[in-house]
Amino acid sequence: MVAPLKVQRTPPASKGVDRVLGIVVGGPLIYLVWLLRTGQTLHFENPFFNALAHALIVVLPAMMGYFVVRTPLRFAETPESLLVTQSYTQTLQQNWWMLAPLWPAAVLAVVIVVGKLSMILGDGVEHLSTSAYSALFTVLLVFILVAFFGGMLNLKFQIRLSGEGLRFGMTRFVVWDQVGHIRDLNRFVEVYHKDCPTIPFETILTSDPSVKLALERSLSEHNVPRSSKGSVQFMVFRASILFVSAAMFGIGLYLLQRRICDPRWLIILILVAGGLVTFGFERIRGISSVTRVYPDLGNVRQN
Repeated sequence: MVAPLKVQRTPPASKGVDRVLGIVVGGPLIYLVWLLRTGQTLHFENPFFNALAHALIVVLPAMMGYFVVRTPLRFAETPESLLVTQSYTQTLQQNWWMLAPLWPAAVLAVVIVVGKLSMILGDGVEHLSTSAYSALFTVLLVFILVAFFGGMLNLKFQIRLSGEGLRFGMTRFVVWDQVGHIRDLNRFVEVYHKDCPTIPFETILTSDPSVKLALERSLSEHNVPRSSKGSVQFMVFRASILFVSAAMFGIGLYLLQRRICDPRWLIILILVAGGLVTFGFERIRGISSVTRVYPDLGNVRQN
């Protein structure tokens, strides 16, 4: 039986940092809640303070979202060998298609922010006024978006080797018997599951010669077949993902121009749709066949 990874408690930030974050973030949030309870709107007569207050609606939750995901998880030592630690950006050249349906929501959010900023600067910040409910909604949405997409970009993805198989990240484990074949692309190695031999379920960064040597040794020991050619099905699959992602962004822009709904709800709609599409594509490429071994939180949960 495959043993789960044990998550270690991350050293806490200093009390000084915690207090500063509490004041910087907690103060404006308390003020917004007070505005909501008293039925007032967010508005200052002074143009500078009015512009600053509305800027903080976006800046502060973005900062908090970044602080939430900036510290990577730590794991206790295991008998497994750490093959490589890679990030989403390092494998983007090869793996862009895996999470492509999620990015239209992020790009659409940037378009909306830039458009709103241009409109505000054109009309004059002195007339800008926002209800407390709307401001809190924006704070929550920005925090979720930055934490989600920032986590994707900041995530350090560990791949481990053992006599039983390959562990990808925290939960996905593939025993050697379930590895269909691999495809060597010099800087990357695509790993194919037996249940889906035409579409890779993961890519390993092998630009480091020592990583490639260790992987080759394990592949040889377990007689994993190799292939030098990609499949037509994989090309069609990636083209389909690109088309669906572009279509989602185009639909989002169309709905934004028609002003059918609040732009923030539009971002949420596109993000949820992207998540569902990504889940569907994962089912097609055999992710559901990969064994999941969830990490042991241990003392972290107690603390």
